[in-house]
Formats: sequence, C-alpha cells, structure tokens
Amino acid sequence: GTVLASDAEAGLFVSLGFFDDVMVPVDLLPKDAEYKPLEGVWTVRPEGAEDEDDTIYFDDQGKVTFRVVK
Repeated sequence: GTVLASDAEAGLFVSLGFFDDVMVPVDLLPKDAEYKPLEGVWTVRPEGAEDEDDTIYFDDQGKVTFRVVK
C-alpha cells in the first residue's frame, strides 16, 4: 500500500489504490516504532541497527506492506 498520512494517536493511514480506508493502529505498528512530531512521520530502527541512517521512515506516499489482522 501507499502511506496517505501518519498520526501520533491513530497510527498510519494507507491506500491500496482502489481502497483508501486502511488504518494501521499504533498498537499494531512494529514494537520499536516511534512518532517524530517535527517530521509528522512514524519511524522504526531495525533490530541490531546501530546507525541513524538505518532508520526506516513511513513517509507520506511511501510504499509499505502490511497484513490484515481483523
């Protein structure tokens, strides 16, 4: 999917192209996910990553994969 928006309290809003109402709530984001209020995005640093450059940003219009749990 494509990230439409990030929200500190709600999580990520994702589009599938034909369906724009996918929400990934905060409690289902990766356990180390962190919201960066200045950038307005969720980030996660992969386990074992030592460098800030390894941080993954869930930017608007960025591509993400997810699975349906409910």
